[in-house]
Amino acid sequence: MAGTTLIALKRRLKTVKSTRKITMAMGLVATSKYQRARILLTGNTAHYESFSEIVNEILNSIPPTEETPGLFLQSPNPQARRLYLMLNSDKGLVGGYNSSLAHEAIAIIAQESKEPLILTTGYRGTAPINEHLEAGSLKEFPLGDLPGPREAALLLRDPLELYRTGQVSEVRIIYNHYLSALRDEIRVETLLPFARPRRESDEIAARFDFDPDPAMMQDQILGMYLKEKMYHMLLHAKTVEHSTRMKAMDSANKNADDILRDLSRQLNRLRQSVITQEITEIIGGAEALK
Repeated sequence: MAGTTLIALKRRLKTVKSTRKITMAMGLVATSKYQRARILLTGNTAHYESFSEIVNEILNSIPPTEETPGLFLQSPNPQARRLYLMLNSDKGLVGGYNSSLAHEAIAIIAQESKEPLILTTGYRGTAPINEHLEAGSLKEFPLGDLPGPREAALLLRDPLELYRTGQVSEVRIIYNHYLSALRDEIRVETLLPFARPRRESDEIAARFDFDPDPAMMQDQILGMYLKEKMYHMLLHAKTVEHSTRMKAMDSANKNADDILRDLSRQLNRLRQSVITQEITEIIGGAEALK
């Protein structure tokens, strides 16, 4: 009986050690990807903020009485349903990253008067959402670990076409916003249509002179800005994803260490018990031969 238990403990000890090697390797990979994503996000933030200031200047330079506000400022069909982009993951072992996004999406679906269309960047965490939607209302667009501007533009292609043709009234995004290595938050923001910035007065006080007229180039500029905004949010989401996976693997390593210590204690005690029993049997046999 003791021999069987000893073999089982050794097998479990070997299994935990193998698992720890995997989680350790995944933790190192996640740390590397997190550092790269954070560097990209830091560099992109300055560019995105500068671009946002220019776009606000252009929108402030367009009179609010403009008869043709343009595609990006007014929905072609305000009565249509909304489309939500959910930046989730197509890989697991990432803690509560996907489940928290799914809970937010389910809460949004419950508040919508018309069933929304949801486009996800992965399949993790989508099963609970599917239970609240009709068939065909949830679609996937998988992305890599560190998507670039090209992937951001491809991700926007279908939502922009649905918005342009009036099949959806708005395009919103659900994503994890990176604040620090220890803090992040889920945000829901509107991508389309753009909201005009608030005016402090009725006067149009722009700091720049635009040539051509802002109203003529707004669609081209806003189209570029939309892609930049999408890329910026993707970097936030991927930075949080890799950070969460890094912390999840670190927690898994600590748990594995605790299990290994407990198993080692049990194994040592069992070995001592077996040795003691064998010594007792030898002594008993010797006594019986006297």
